[in-house]
Amino acid sequence: MRNMVEIAGRRPLSLLLTSGVALGWGLLAGRWAVANHRHFSTSLYDLAIYDNVLWRTVHGHLLGSSIIPGGSHAGTHFDPVLILLAPLYALAPQAETLLVFQALWLASGAIPLFLLGRRVLRDEPAALFLATALLAHPSLHGPTFYDFHSVSLAGPLFLWLLFFLESGRDRWYVAAFALLLITREDMALLVIPVGLYAWTGGRPGLGRLTVAGAFLWLALVKLGLALWAGGGDDFAWYYRDLVEKPDGTLGDLVVSVVTRPDRAVRHILGAPRLAYLGLMFGPLLFLPFLARRGRYLMAYGLMATLLASRGAMHSVHFQYTTLIYPFAFALSATAVTRLVARPDRRRLLAGAVLVLSLAAGLRFGALAPNDSFRAGYADFRPRSDASLAAQYQDLVLLRAMIPGESSVAASWHVAPHVSNRRTIVEFPDSFTDQEWVIVRTEDFAASRRRGELESGLQKLRASGAYAMVGQGAGGLSVWRRLD
Repeated sequence: MRNMVEIAGRRPLSLLLTSGVALGWGLLAGRWAVANHRHFSTSLYDLAIYDNVLWRTVHGHLLGSSIIPGGSHAGTHFDPVLILLAPLYALAPQAETLLVFQALWLASGAIPLFLLGRRVLRDEPAALFLATALLAHPSLHGPTFYDFHSVSLAGPLFLWLLFFLESGRDRWYVAAFALLLITREDMALLVIPVGLYAWTGGRPGLGRLTVAGAFLWLALVKLGLALWAGGGDDFAWYYRDLVEKPDGTLGDLVVSVVTRPDRAVRHILGAPRLAYLGLMFGPLLFLPFLARRGRYLMAYGLMATLLASRGAMHSVHFQYTTLIYPFAFALSATAVTRLVARPDRRRLLAGAVLVLSLAAGLRFGALAPNDSFRAGYADFRPRSDASLAAQYQDLVLLRAMIPGESSVAASWHVAPHVSNRRTIVEFPDSFTDQEWVIVRTEDFAASRRRGELESGLQKLRASGAYAMVGQGAGGLSVWRRLD
């Protein structure tokens, strides 16, 4: 019987089916992501930033950005993996390219999950069910549809890393490890537990290499590039309920949790975080917590999201689910194996995970129209809308007036449509230094900077330095500096 299972594991049909389902979802998700973008639900932070970074990288200014203070994306995150994406971006240098690539890449995570599940579960249907559940689960939809983020790219890489570890493909493991380190500086903190997992699982040499390499990378990033040394304010803002110092650091957070554990527990047990845990792990039947070993793989992601004061950190609408979902799905396979002895019966439990994930994706994710799911902070708008389509057509005509080499100031939701150039800034910041201005007054309505935006538009009209050369639906207007 065991030989029959191993032979069945080498048949390609289920792998082809998994790949087809992943490709189908990736193409559909890419189409929805582009439609959502053209319906003005993407923004300057972060799609315009990444579009501008890739454009500048293609044109020789590696990781450059006109939006980030200091002129480099390394001022906020160090993600040289973007340099590897530059050749692809150069084929069609626009924000839509990033959105489609992201959708396809995240969907491809079903493939390493299937391969890992097939190896662990010893049942191809069960592995297929688990891989399909990933595509349906809301935790994948936020990273897919909320703009573009380098951290989102890590999800499939972690699944490949775990598969290469379990299957003994050391060279491929090292390649995935290296890609994860350059995906974003803090990915090293998630790689370290994987190294410990390898170390305690019979691969001490590979485990030590992983842990040492991750710590060395952290030291190089922190000391050589001084990225985190200047990020205290941002860190303290993310964890302001537990870190009282305005310039607080990770050490201050650790001290706060250790000295006041009661406050940290009350913080975690708040309704928004419990709802987040329910939505993340409920469809998985909380199986990741029943795995015999490796549960600490989720520790960093759970602490980073549940201790945060910022609501985006514990929400399926954002990219931060990437810190948890690859490990949660991998551990689900391990837990099913522990709970059910017969491989052919494991598909029942995996099938239940698939059904529950589909239900969650329909009700709380992006699988069907609902009142719950959002693409980050904005409404998710992948479906036809005549008014927004008319605005986009006007934007295309107005955008064509602006030469590609010109500098532009743009409002929040217009910016990612004109960010494929050397200089793009947010209106009304520094707009008097730019050659062109393009705004959409509907962007003002929900903005926290509404007063500044309206004042900036009044200043633009009264300055006499700019002439309005075009208008469109939704309060669109484009202005050219007279000199």
